Amino acid sequence: MHRDARRSSKGAALLTLAVLVSGCAGGAPSAASPSNANGRDDADSRARAAQFAEEEAHILRQLATADPRIAARFGIAPTDDEVRKATLEALAADDETLALAGSGFGSGSGTAQSFDLFAFEARARVLSAAGEAVVRSNAELPHDAQVERDLLRRLVVAERARVERERTLGLGALPLLQGMAASWTRPETPDAAKARGRMLTKRFGEVRASLAAAKLTLMERDALDDALDPIERLSSDAGISEASSSIAELRIALGDLKTVPSKADADDALSRMLTAASGTAQSTKAVGDALTATSATLRALLKSRLAEMPASAREAMGSDAAHVLTGVNACPARASGSLVRTAVPPPERAVARDVVCTFASVKGEANAEVTVALIVAHDLVAMALWAFDAHARGLEPYRAEEAHTLLSALTTEYASRRLRDAIAEPAAAINGGLAVELLLRDGALQMTGRASRWLAFGDAPLDVVATALAAATTASGHDDSNATSPKASPAAR
Repeated sequence: MHRDARRSSKGAALLTLAVLVSGCAGGAPSAASPSNANGRDDADSRARAAQFAEEEAHILRQLATADPRIAARFGIAPTDDEVRKATLEALAADDETLALAGSGFGSGSGTAQSFDLFAFEARARVLSAAGEAVVRSNAELPHDAQVERDLLRRLVVAERARVERERTLGLGALPLLQGMAASWTRPETPDAAKARGRMLTKRFGEVRASLAAAKLTLMERDALDDALDPIERLSSDAGISEASSSIAELRIALGDLKTVPSKADADDALSRMLTAASGTAQSTKAVGDALTATSATLRALLKSRLAEMPASAREAMGSDAAHVLTGVNACPARASGSLVRTAVPPPERAVARDVVCTFASVKGEANAEVTVALIVAHDLVAMALWAFDAHARGLEPYRAEEAHTLLSALTTEYASRRLRDAIAEPAAAINGGLAVELLLRDGALQMTGRASRWLAFGDAPLDVVATALAAATTASGHDDSNATSPKASPAAR
């Protein structure tokens, strides 16, 4: 494609993104339209909802061909015909980033069921087309379908922001390496193994070249190095010798990299990061205030609870909380009635999901399980503050850790790993802390009920969940301004 054509294509994509973002500006889903509320022709309304459901399913299948992580989140397996069509469209657009598509990731057949994650132009093109399809879907819908369309719009905006973050590589390569390991399938033939080796050599070379412009802290550098471990094991098991040498070269380059002691992103940069992760504008000051107030509230609650216990009981609860933090939280229920809300959360809301699952699993109101869950919540807020202090205030990571100590009995090694994760992937850590704040708004004794309602609603950006929980609180007769809830300002503006 000629340069001016590329520029025109990019301009059109940015225009579509601007329209999508403007549609998300209100944060929470729109209320039902007056015409629907007044009982307009039900048959016509159901027909429009059914038409949108078909459009949504098609859009999600498009997105699944662009990114194996989306395919996994939504449980979609794109067909060979769908991948072939998307690949031909990318080749017709002279997309050089797609040169190594068909690498075998995401399928046991040796044929790629989604694009190579490093095929940034191809991924962006699919997202642009999906965005245009959402923009075109402007028919008046029943309330539930309208909510779903708003969430689909937010999804496309967030995934487009993800592509733009990842295409710079550097630290942006971290989720790409993690996704590469998660979607790995063993090559079935020697030729497939050689093709995989060539692809890995090229991609690792691109990451290595990006390091010259990267400003990474020691922990961010180590996170990239650690992300190579599973790929190294998998490629070694598959007998891909080319991968071993290219991984070794990348590790050497990481070892030679001059790191920075701290990383203050400034308010606007952190705000952009959190906005991209949530889909709605985020005030950095409000986020910091919310996390600080929530930490203080939890410490006060736990101080009174733990003071009444013997030392042995406190130690047991610290150990139990550590077990929860290091384990896999199984959710007791799953949402239904929405393709978007029933999907597995994206990485930036994975910790938030863990918070919800922890409290939804608690039985009773005043027993030991509640105290353990509160310790877990406290420590996740502390980890969120590690990320916030490092990125918003420029504190060195270990100083941030010293400022916000944990109450659970985590091992030093595991606590160091969580600190590294908070620094390298701050959106996930901060959203985890904000999820605690959201659960605590009705007071500690209501956290289990709010978590259960959250699970029933499903995964969504936190401002959307906040609106849904507020509506549920009003319907159930609880006062959302309970005196025991933290007085922090909402993080979303």
